[in-house]
Amino acid sequence: MTGAEVYDRRKLARRGVVAEAEDIGRRFPMYSFNDADGVPHLFDSRSNTPTIRIICDPRRPFAAFEEMPRAALIRKVTRCA
Repeated sequence: MTGAEVYDRRKLARRGVVAEAEDIGRRFPMYSFNDADGVPHLFDSRSNTPTIRIICDPRRPFAAFEEMPRAALIRKVTRCA
């Protein structure tokens, strides 16, 4: 995880919106969610669950991150450092 990704996650945590994304049933996990205008977007993830929660910028829905508990995010950051 890069410093830019950490910065983007913090920024989205403050002003982003949470959306439910559903698995669209491909061989690899790919999720679909709709932005505030109802436009569908795709999001790839390593999750193997039917739905995930993502945080996205309403003005730039393509800039989205999967919602993670704070402890999991800290572990991810420290592993990559």
